Amino acid sequence: MLIIIIIIPSYVNPDLIKGSSQKTALLKNMYLSIVSLNIPSYVDDNLDRRFICTGVIVTSKWILVGDDCFLYTNDWLNLQVRAGSELWSSGGTQHNIVKMVRLFTEGPAVFNVDPPFIFNEFIKPIKLIEDKNLFEWTYAYCIYWLNPNKDKDRNFLTEVWSKILCYGSSKLGIMKEFLSISLKPFSSPLLTSEGVLVGYKLGVNDYRNGAKLYVFLDLQNGEYKYWLERLITTGEPLHSVDDFEDNLNFNSTILLYGSNHECTPVRSLSTAETSRKKDLEIIRS
Repeated sequence: MLIIIIIIPSYVNPDLIKGSSQKTALLKNMYLSIVSLNIPSYVDDNLDRRFICTGVIVTSKWILVGDDCFLYTNDWLNLQVRAGSELWSSGGTQHNIVKMVRLFTEGPAVFNVDPPFIFNEFIKPIKLIEDKNLFEWTYAYCIYWLNPNKDKDRNFLTEVWSKILCYGSSKLGIMKEFLSISLKPFSSPLLTSEGVLVGYKLGVNDYRNGAKLYVFLDLQNGEYKYWLERLITTGEPLHSVDDFEDNLNFNSTILLYGSNHECTPVRSLSTAETSRKKDLEIIRS
C-alpha cells in the first residue's frame, strides 16, 4: 500500500491577530512582509533551533536583515527563514539561504533564499517610496520578537514610532541617511500601515545617563534606498554603489518617538517644539 502524506503550510490568519479592529487592519498590511530567522541550537541537532533575528521580504528571492543576524554566528548558510507566521518557531513556510550580499562591511545585508517566496494573502514584499514629495508619513511600526528563545510560542510585538511627540512616549530615536556610530545590534524594519518600508531600526546606543537612543537607517533617501530599488528592478543586488556618497545628506536627522501603544499627540505645539529642540541638542552634544 502506497501512503502519500501531503504537508500543507500553516499560515497565520490575519483575522485572528489579537487587538482592536484598527490594529488588526494595520498589521495585515505590515506583518505579511516580516520574516524570522533561526539557527540550530546545537551543532549535532538540526531540529532544535533558536531565534536569531527579524528580516523583511524585498523580492521573491531576497530579504533584508540587520547586523544582529551575524551577532552569534558567521555561518549564515545554516540560518533558516520562516515567512507567513506570527510565530518564529512554527507555521508558514521555511526557506534556506544560499547567498549573502552587503553594501558595506557593516550594516544591513540581503540574503538570497531558496525556494523563492510564493506571494499570496499571507506573504508579500515591502514597498518603497517612489517619490518622497508625494508620500508623507507620521506613524510607522516595528515588528519583532522579544526574548523569543524563552517562549517559542510567543507572538511578535508591534512598536509604534512617530515623527511627532506623543503622550507616554518612552523611547527616543533618530533616523539618518548615513550612520557611523557604535551600536548594540537589535534590528527590525520600520513600516507604515500601507506596508511601505521607510527605515530600518539598526540598534541601540547609550547617549545620556544610561538613557537609550534607538538608531534608524533612513530608507526614504540615500544609498540603501537606491540599492534596494536596483535589487527590485533587476533582481540582483549591487555589490557597491560607486560615487553615490556625493548624494548623501550627512546632516539630515529625523527625530522619532516610540511607545508600545498608539500615539496620542501632544496638543501644545510650543511644548512639542521645545521638547524636539532639547532632544536634538542632547543628541548632537
